[in-house]
Amino acid sequence: MARSPAPPADRSVFTAQTGKPSDALVDFADLSAVRTTPMRADEGRRIRVNPSGHETAAPFYASRLLAGLRLPAARLDPYPVLEQMSAHGPVLAGDDKVVLITGYHACAEVLRSTEWGVIDAAWSDAVIPNWRDHRSRIALMNTALGTNGAEHQRHRKCMIPALSRRSLEKHNAALRELTATELRNFRDGFPDSDFAPTADRITVLATCRVLGMVPHDFDTLRDLVADIAACHEISPAPAVLQRADEAVDALRSYLRAAEAVPGGLLSELREAEAHHGDDLGFAIPLVLLIAGWETTSFLLLNLLLLLHRHPGQEALLRRERALIPNAVEEALRFEPPTLLDTRVAVRDTVVEGHAIPARRLAYVFHAAANRDPAAFVEPNRFDVRRDTAGHLAFGHGSHLCVGAQLARVEAALLLAELFDLFPDGLEVTGLEHRPGLGFRGFRSLRLARR
Repeated sequence: MARSPAPPADRSVFTAQTGKPSDALVDFADLSAVRTTPMRADEGRRIRVNPSGHETAAPFYASRLLAGLRLPAARLDPYPVLEQMSAHGPVLAGDDKVVLITGYHACAEVLRSTEWGVIDAAWSDAVIPNWRDHRSRIALMNTALGTNGAEHQRHRKCMIPALSRRSLEKHNAALRELTATELRNFRDGFPDSDFAPTADRITVLATCRVLGMVPHDFDTLRDLVADIAACHEISPAPAVLQRADEAVDALRSYLRAAEAVPGGLLSELREAEAHHGDDLGFAIPLVLLIAGWETTSFLLLNLLLLLHRHPGQEALLRRERALIPNAVEEALRFEPPTLLDTRVAVRDTVVEGHAIPARRLAYVFHAAANRDPAAFVEPNRFDVRRDTAGHLAFGHGSHLCVGAQLARVEAALLLAELFDLFPDGLEVTGLEHRPGLGFRGFRSLRLARR
């Protein structure tokens, strides 16, 4: 299944011939009329070519570019669309009060700057009507994913000791055995098997191990976390939010009944919750399970697909196992499990010469930044020997992914064990992409022996 070659950048962009979106919210309701029309920059505005071929002045709606990423072709390969965005400049400020950021230096600046923050409760109260009607959204806003400043740092300080390099070294043997066991179980399902459930088991069970929780009924835990994670997508549907609300209640009950390993993080959180009465005993496990499962599972699947598509790089890794950690970093740069981060301007600010007012929403496309030739030589080439320093797949600044080191460990262990168990390699026989805009992964990835 060779990757389709990307078409040359011709400065065309995906646009949706729909009504003007809301000033506050991005409207993806009607994608049936999405089509491609040539556009070019002109004195800071965009010119639309109408069906008769005549140029007419038109407002530039950033949300229409975003709609292009929901098209089936973009799910298979979003990078032609991202390249088209980038061709218009590193920062695109739309008339619909949405900012798209694609350039590496602009993305890094926004992600590390204290003038930008994640979407939090205060911003949502001002911009998103009735968001508090959903328990799932409230729950996520009360985690590290939806807090800024001192509250965000309080959450991070609870998690960092369990996720530091030194702490993870204590789990290394157990994580290696977990990975080997799941791969052996996967091997028993051949000749043709879906690897996505195995990736899910490895990542969820690894997170439980670090959390200090003994999972009971794995399938229930995975499904609850999946339902809650779905509401963290861009513009979730009402039915998705309803399932997420129900899953939040069920996950609370699940965690209360779960066995906590003495001296582990979950045990410590329960003790702190009993003394101080806050909700960290739910908020910390929730964010670790969401962030530690889906994005890491997608990383594992993306990594296997990349090696399938680049057999020369796989052969090199099999010969030189010391390159495995760098191969993981290159996979993160080249095909990150998420396309973008969302950020909100805390105050009036300037990015790459663009004046951005306070409360403006920005989509920070780290996937585009990681392919920016200003940051990486031949960025569209997958090279496990590349110097990947500075890639933005895990974010940057105060909101840098707290579980980044665990994801790296899981991916490196996967490759090492997979090379041992399958000396002749594996080939991809089928795949199904996960729908959505923010996440980049698979519902299924079928593998067979070579």
